[in-house]
Amino acid sequence: MLACEALSALDLNALSDKRAHREKYLNEKFGLKTTQSEVKGTCVNALRSFEPGEILLSTEPYAFVVNSDIAVSHCHNCLQNKKELRSCSGCKIARSHFFCDNVVPWFTFCRRYCGVECQKKSWSRWHRWECAVQGMIERELADLPFALADQARLIVRVLLCRGGDSKDQSKESYQVNFDDVSSMCEGPAAGGGDEAADRGLAQRVGRILARARSARPAPSDDEVVGLLRRFRANNFSVWDELILPLGQGVVPLGALLNHSCRPNAVLHYAPCSLRQTVRALRKIGAGEEVCHAYLDVAATTPKRRGALQAGYGFTCMCEECVAGPARDARLGDVDAALAHPAWLAATAAAAAAAEAEELRRAWQLMAGLHARWSFETPGLLGMVALASRRLQVTVVLATSKNN
Repeated sequence: MLACEALSALDLNALSDKRAHREKYLNEKFGLKTTQSEVKGTCVNALRSFEPGEILLSTEPYAFVVNSDIAVSHCHNCLQNKKELRSCSGCKIARSHFFCDNVVPWFTFCRRYCGVECQKKSWSRWHRWECAVQGMIERELADLPFALADQARLIVRVLLCRGGDSKDQSKESYQVNFDDVSSMCEGPAAGGGDEAADRGLAQRVGRILARARSARPAPSDDEVVGLLRRFRANNFSVWDELILPLGQGVVPLGALLNHSCRPNAVLHYAPCSLRQTVRALRKIGAGEEVCHAYLDVAATTPKRRGALQAGYGFTCMCEECVAGPARDARLGDVDAALAHPAWLAATAAAAAAAEAEELRRAWQLMAGLHARWSFETPGLLGMVALASRRLQVTVVLATSKNN
């Protein structure tokens, strides 16, 4: 979004100093270093060995938003599910519901916080910049599907709040700011190349920011499109202890980690603080690259590669993908199996009686959730489908091993 040619020598020096400070922070705090690869770009490598479960990296999001489908039931600061939420009296939002294709009512964002503490924290972090244009935000984005609306809200939040970034860096810590966000690599256009869709969303964001004093001068459409593509390739889904999605977050330090279908690291989020922590899945040797999985690694190799190419713009060449044909032969076509419940019964019958009964119960529960929530909660539907697929994969691998 911010081309190097457009930066002054002073800006480039400041950016270089900041990256040097980031490198020192990663070295001393976590025992990590960044390297450059012609194929992957930036990589994160271990300076020492790590044992399974050991913390590799821990950082807070630069910004995040609650998912639209749970926005009326979850606090917008800690993302916790609460029966009663406090209203922001300053938000100028119409108290009416909008019904659109694939969109449930979410136009009541005035009820936002679980308590005074969360309201104060949100105000100091970003809502003081958003409050005056909150009504404009909701009106501009009301007809968009959840995924696009959430992306746009996060972009608006980041661009509104960048003026409040701290430029001071202490020796003991690292302060993430907008420079880190704008330095993230760009991903592909929407749908693998839909330039018009990205431009349309950028125009909506531009109209919102044109009304906000903190965003003046308003960014160009090109800048917003660049940020949108950075978010698409680098942002994280924030989830709870049950791996149910709660929101989207911008985590520039976490975004330094590359993908592998055979990851040696896994990430999770602390309740309330939403701090992202990356832990070792297995023993990691000094010099080894630290990677986590961007998607469900239980899928077949062609589907994983296709999803990574469409969503992130690269063809995965990790060990798992290179060994894909042999692995996929064991798994079979898992998606086809999902369409035929009789296959599950036949496969489960080959397992131990107790395990077969447990698998049938799990399948019935998931099928019931799918039928109940398919048109009401898309986020939960996605998690049910993911859990179902993983269950099927477990059965296939276990049966293959036994045979």
